[in-house]
Amino acid sequence: MLYAADVFLTPVRMLPEGKRLHGSVGAIRKLERMQRQALLIMTGAMRTTATDVMCAHSNLLPFTLLIDKVCHRAITHICTLPETHPLHRHIRWAGRKFIANHRSALTELIFAYNIHIERLRVYSDGSDVDGGVGAAAVLFAPGRPGYKVLRYHLGSSDDHSVYEAEVVGLLLGAELLKEERDVEDASIAADNKASIQVTKLRRPAPGHYLLDCLHRHLRTLGRKHHNARVTLRWVPGHTDLEGNKAADLEAKRAARGDSSPAKDLPDLLREGLPCSATKMKQTFLASLQEKAKATWASSRRSQKLARLDKSLPSKKYEKLTGKLPRWQANILFQLRTEHVPLQKHLHRIRKADSPICPSCRTAPETVHHFLLTCPAHAQHRWEHLDRSLGCAGRSLSGLLNTSTALKPLFDFINATGRLSSTFGSTPTNKRHTRRPAQRSTHS
Repeated sequence: MLYAADVFLTPVRMLPEGKRLHGSVGAIRKLERMQRQALLIMTGAMRTTATDVMCAHSNLLPFTLLIDKVCHRAITHICTLPETHPLHRHIRWAGRKFIANHRSALTELIFAYNIHIERLRVYSDGSDVDGGVGAAAVLFAPGRPGYKVLRYHLGSSDDHSVYEAEVVGLLLGAELLKEERDVEDASIAADNKASIQVTKLRRPAPGHYLLDCLHRHLRTLGRKHHNARVTLRWVPGHTDLEGNKAADLEAKRAARGDSSPAKDLPDLLREGLPCSATKMKQTFLASLQEKAKATWASSRRSQKLARLDKSLPSKKYEKLTGKLPRWQANILFQLRTEHVPLQKHLHRIRKADSPICPSCRTAPETVHHFLLTCPAHAQHRWEHLDRSLGCAGRSLSGLLNTSTALKPLFDFINATGRLSSTFGSTPTNKRHTRRPAQRSTHS
């Protein structure tokens, strides 16, 4: 029924300053009756049922929107044909102006959905290479060999970020368009989504002064070329697009210090950019983290804990305990640091008369003894650790530094009842319900 609808139907819409609906209003209303008949059969509804109710229950588009879907799909396919296609010249001509009378179907659809062939294509990119940050933009025009390019070296990677370079790349692209004689339909493409999305923000953002300059350039472009349509669009990085590859190559040249002449650059870039506050914060934080690692490495406690977890200081432990209940995270931390209410530590802080294990009375009750060697807990150790973990359950690093070992570990602790006087029962089921601790029996 809708075969070639993009030829014999015009989408219904309200034109600017229009007072009546524009398009094939009558024809679409008649065709809509056929959709209604089909919906009555599909749903088994009574004839008094509203059409939109049947569409909603059938998950079908209203007929006017179905026409939009068919026509939009057709014009999108037509406008993305290569320049070598025989229709390309006719499509470009149809999209030049919305003439008053005798408009072709191509013109109607191009302006109905605002899909235009971009005559000028700009690709921008930012790069961080060899300790330097640079940005570039390249402009391709039909019938013109090669491309025009602007490059800008921002400075050291200690003072500037790639995000900042991506925004500068957009600014260079706007500068290239501003210098063109005739701009009707153009696009500036970048492979960084953040730099494109931030152009719509009204609140302050990192490098907002660059965005203000970009908006000023685009407004100037609009005043110079009254019919100019400029689109910012995203393209995937590291693809075989000619423009994307050229922008990436030129951005790397800029990062190594090869900038375009100052007279060709936007005024803001001629005297150099200030250091990025965001990059300065990131660099300072990185230096603090390195100092923290050095301080930890010089501590005598780091050598002891390195046998358990060599990654400290890092986010590994935070990730390990992120989903644990508070009491389980507390037990795990105390076991890792050996500051735990077992006899060895209690005796050291003068809270117990003897360091000897109260369960077996054969050795000091250290973390290693409690978890791995105490004969009084051998049965629980076999049931919860050895059967579940195998060899991984026979070392402290395997028990206290592996996410898969945590549930068997807390099952074992709960079964022994050794820490119940301090923490109570330590359930590991999903609801974390409290159950009475079972103490091991010994002579």
